[in-house]
Amino acid sequence: MENWLARTRLLLGEEAVETLRHSRVAVLGLGGVGGAAAEAICRSGVGAMLLADYDKVDITNLNRQLIAVSSTVGQDKTEAAARRLRDINPELDLTLRDGRLAPENLPEVLDWQPDYILDCIDNVTAKLALTVLCREQGVKLITCLGTGNRLDPSLLRVGNLPDTAGTGCPLSRIMRKELRRRGIACTGTPTEQGKLTAPAIDGWETMADFVLVEADGSAGRPFKAHADWEPVLPEERQATVLVMGADGFGKPISRMAHRPELYARLAGATEDQEVTPELAARVVRLEGLHDRVFLNQVDRAEEWPLARRLAAALDCPVTAGTLREGRWQRLK
Repeated sequence: MENWLARTRLLLGEEAVETLRHSRVAVLGLGGVGGAAAEAICRSGVGAMLLADYDKVDITNLNRQLIAVSSTVGQDKTEAAARRLRDINPELDLTLRDGRLAPENLPEVLDWQPDYILDCIDNVTAKLALTVLCREQGVKLITCLGTGNRLDPSLLRVGNLPDTAGTGCPLSRIMRKELRRRGIACTGTPTEQGKLTAPAIDGWETMADFVLVEADGSAGRPFKAHADWEPVLPEERQATVLVMGADGFGKPISRMAHRPELYARLAGATEDQEVTPELAARVVRLEGLHDRVFLNQVDRAEEWPLARRLAAALDCPVTAGTLREGRWQRLK
């Protein structure tokens, strides 16, 4: 059995194979999804697995469940799966847990110290309790949602829970709603750039009279040129307010703008050129990301003429003032 992972080594490399060999994965639920996933995890070379299920193999499972064959009908699913996996990898460290999973016994799964938990449970109460528990203890969780009784495999998606909004999956809708009631908000999906995609929060209009979402920052600078993936905006937004700082006027782009090279290119200027209200307005118009503009840090008399010049150069509502002191004035 020494070379049974030879092809995996060619594909992933020795370091990855060693990482898998020292990994611990719990698979909860051994039905159509869980049984197939458990076998794929075993064949990948994971060194330790916990299998949990309360059910026995039934003759009606033969049409879809990997562990269901004529010889396993009537057997505990955990035992049937264990024999199959040990036949693939005799060195696999297997822990079996029979019995129905419930909020009161789920901590036992985490006591096993898994690196990942694969949730293929068909009980919503247990799913919710497991999600809360994993969040509290920082355990990585992969959850299978509403794939039962579906015919089109091309609709299958991999993502985070917020991505399920609008998909018509009743199970994911219940999960999002109940997690919010437990104080857990689904905030978005990490992107390759390290940002979060905009959250899709069902019913957030009922949470407060106003919901203010800070889309992204500017590295502490009063002006910014946005990258292709910015700003991160919820689809449900009703207005987008672009905030700038008046303290950046009269100073060079290189010091006052986040992404100064891009900002200068949009402004048709050089990086050592000073930011003026007209130059800032040009960048705002070209990006076209705003519904209205708020010019912050207007707290001295000499800054109000600059604010009015900015308002005159824009074709949208403009407000200026100081958020720190809670004073502002609509200019346009």
